[in-house]
Amino acid sequence: MAVLAARAGHDVLLVDGDTQGTTMTWAAARGGRPGNGLASLTTILLVGRQIRAELGRLRDRYQTIIVDAGAKDSDTQRAALVAADVALLPFPPRGPDLWTLDVVAQTIGDIQTVNPEFAVDRHVRAGRSGLRICL
Repeated sequence: MAVLAARAGHDVLLVDGDTQGTTMTWAAARGGRPGNGLASLTTILLVGRQIRAELGRLRDRYQTIIVDAGAKDSDTQRAALVAADVALLPFPPRGPDLWTLDVVAQTIGDIQTVNPEFAVDRHVRAGRSGLRICL
C-alpha cells in the first residue's frame, strides 16, 4: 500500500510499530535511495504509547501514513488505532485467527470511544488466496 501511494505521488511515511522490525527490514532490503528507480517513501520505527503523539505531530507533514502495528494486542497497536483514520486488519483463513475477531471487535469499540472519527469497514472477501477480512 505504501509503495502504491508513493507511486501515485503521495509523500508517504511508513511506520514500523512492531518490535520484530519486519517493515524496517523490508525497507532496507528495498533500498529506498534516490536514483534507484523506486518510488520514494520514508520508513521509521515507532514502538510504544508515544506513537500516538508522534503520529499526531507528523500528520501534517505526510499525505499518507501507514502503520504496521503488528498482529498482537499491544500498547503500540492501541495507540496507533487511536490516532488512525482507518484500520485494515488482514486475517488469513485459519480458525485460530478468525477466533480473535471478537477480541478485535472489542478493541475497535474501545478505540471508537476515544476516537469517534475512527472508520471501520467490515467486509469479508473470498479470493484466490482464500478468505480476507478487513475490520
